[in-house]
Amino acid sequence: MARSLKKGPFVDGHLLKKVGVATATGDKRIIKNFHMYFRRADVIETSRGCLYHCNFCSIHQMYGSSIRQYPLERVLADIEDAYSRGARHIFCTDDNITQDMNRFEQLIDGVISLKLKNLHFTTQATVLGFSQYPQVIKKLPKAGFVSIFLGIENASTKNLRAMKKPNNLARTDRVPDPEPREPVDLREGP
Repeated sequence: MARSLKKGPFVDGHLLKKVGVATATGDKRIIKNFHMYFRRADVIETSRGCLYHCNFCSIHQMYGSSIRQYPLERVLADIEDAYSRGARHIFCTDDNITQDMNRFEQLIDGVISLKLKNLHFTTQATVLGFSQYPQVIKKLPKAGFVSIFLGIENASTKNLRAMKKPNNLARTDRVPDPEPREPVDLREGP
């Protein structure tokens, strides 16, 4: 299915809708009463796949070199649905949510525009996007992001190259800290 929908490395989410990928609804959840950070939680997915070929990761084996992005309208509807069902913490399960930083910034702006009170987010991300788009980190607290796990994997450039990990130590050092008055927990590691 994905290959027939492929449009460059990204798949147009509107095409996914046409072939029957429906919006998830909270009443179909298998696990009830999931909690993160002592808050009722839920998960969302804004995309699947990754363009990188890190040798320790299976995502490119599962999805190839493409990303399947859900329309942002659908993602925001998923967030509102989770919130309406009592979720106050949302974990974004994307394989690489910061692969397309322009889209991630649009998502952040969309979340801010929802004006949902007392809603927090956690996700995993790469340092590449944040090193090239430092303004996005400044928006995270306003959108409710409280925890971002940055996959660095190794502190050796040689090892990163051997793992086919696209980031490097210079880029990692360029990731700005969030505003100290509104902290976002940036965790770094493998």
